[in-house]
Amino acid sequence: MESLLFDNDCVVGVVTTDGEELYADKVVSDIGARETVNRLLPEDHDHQAWVDEILSFGFNICHFSLEDV
Repeated sequence: MESLLFDNDCVVGVVTTDGEELYADKVVSDIGARETVNRLLPEDHDHQAWVDEILSFGFNICHFSLEDV
């Protein structure tokens, strides 16, 4: 994956390294919260409060979040 795709404040898909956009009802990153923020958020994201919170986490084995929508 190259980056996440957003619609308003929701992740709706991913952009592959080939530039292909893939859309899904649910997107799961298995590289950890910090790496997801560092590697997959697009340059023009507007989620700084959430990003700052994730980056404040110490280095750990994993983090995950589940949301029922």
